Amino acid sequence: FRQQSNLREHLRLHTGEKPYKCRFCGDAFPKLPELRRHLISHTGEAHLCTVCGKALRDPHTLRAHERLHTGERPFRCEKCGK
Repeated sequence: FRQQSNLREHLRLHTGEKPYKCRFCGDAFPKLPELRRHLISHTGEAHLCTVCGKALRDPHTLRAHERLHTGERPFRCEKCGK
């Protein structure tokens, strides 16, 4: 996983936990990036990748996206090896 937080969020897929709630409508999500993507429907903000120009909804997702260009994957799930 590119970020330690992504590993923690991935582990929630195994438990079914959805701790991230939208303050506007109450929808819940297992991963913070999913909540951030959802929030764009309420706020309309976006951030651009300087390498490929892709529009992302928040700076944390942008940082993780930039690791696609470098190939960096520093975090691994101990349960499934992903």
